[in-house]
Amino acid sequence: MKKINLSQFKKKFSDVEFQLIKDAANVDFYGAKNGTMKLDLIINNISDSKVKNKFSSVSNGIDFAVIDI
Repeated sequence: MKKINLSQFKKKFSDVEFQLIKDAANVDFYGAKNGTMKLDLIINNISDSKVKNKFSSVSNGIDFAVIDI
């Protein structure tokens, strides 16, 4: 199982797009700043379809995100 720090995606997304990703991650963590969650949960919680598709393609092959933001 592959893990990645969520903050590493910041390089590949604009500030607005990355904020949507952070918001999607915080839906299940209720504002927690550390922990690990399945990437599928984050993808399912992203509200913008373009960001969701871009995040899905960029994160292909990764199972979990380490919440470090």
